[in-house]
Amino acid sequence: MYWQSLWFRSPASAVPAAGLFFGGDACANERDNVKEISVATVLKNAQQLAALAVKEQRARDGRLAMQEYEIEQLAVRANTARLRALRLAKEAADSQAAKTEATDRQPAKTKARKGRKSSSAPNAEAAPGLDAAAD
Repeated sequence: MYWQSLWFRSPASAVPAAGLFFGGDACANERDNVKEISVATVLKNAQQLAALAVKEQRARDGRLAMQEYEIEQLAVRANTARLRALRLAKEAADSQAAKTEATDRQPAKTKARKGRKSSSAPNAEAAPGLDAAAD
């Protein structure tokens, strides 16, 4: 029965491996020192550890992705604010230029119209000497 205790024991570290000990009286002393663990329990624990490791990795990836997203959003907002300020400044300059151009054009047009005199009847009366000289 000694071979059975060797079969379920890890040979390098002398730590019991997973399994049940089916020993007789010959390995009674060794059986008292070794804790019995079923194979199903070892597999279940390994699966739980693997699932826990996967969950932790996903949580780390999620935190990293959220940080990257927030950094990207800050960059987008800063760029949007910069472009908006440039657009508003350009619109204000264009508006000011349009106002000054409009004010420069309007007096020139109105002065040309007001400054003209027509050669109608009132102008003829203004020069009475011409009629008298012709008589």
